Amino acid sequence: MKKNNTKELSLKEIEILEFITEHMNVKGYFPSISDISEGVSLSSGSGIHRYLGLLEEKGFLHRDNSKNRSLKAYDHADIYFVPVLSKKDIIKNNKVSDRSNYIPVSIKNLGSKPLFIYKNDLNYEKLNIFKNDLLIIKEYDKSYGFELSDIFLVESSQDIFLKSVEEFNKKDYNIKGILTGLIRKF
Repeated sequence: MKKNNTKELSLKEIEILEFITEHMNVKGYFPSISDISEGVSLSSGSGIHRYLGLLEEKGFLHRDNSKNRSLKAYDHADIYFVPVLSKKDIIKNNKVSDRSNYIPVSIKNLGSKPLFIYKNDLNYEKLNIFKNDLLIIKEYDKSYGFELSDIFLVESSQDIFLKSVEEFNKKDYNIKGILTGLIRKF
């Protein structure tokens, strides 16, 4: 992708991008504005143009300015749209709120789909994790045990913390997931 693929996408942007990708896979060409409008139940052509502009700006679409109807979608076969959860969402059992944004993440390097992304609000200098880092969290499978290098996202007393294996007793915390990566914006 040309642009920074860590830009957050709204549910409607994801819906439009998925519609475009499906249409191109089935019909072999980019859908018209009316096709998109009908496909995503958005009656405003200007609204579709606005979303297409945002998707192009974020690097998900590209155009050849020398041709009409030249928008194209980049190949996103390995992309998974991961919800960005707030502390409140996580405490409510990892529920995605209507106002959650999504960040596209390539699953090639992760091995499997992440559960969610948590926008960290504290500094953990010992762990080299800082405020505003976006933490990629996967579900913790208790049957696998843990490694000494593992970092867990845990809940205790209606708050969310990061804890390394050596820092906590599992009985005191509810494990919400295990850290598998992070996105640091500069």
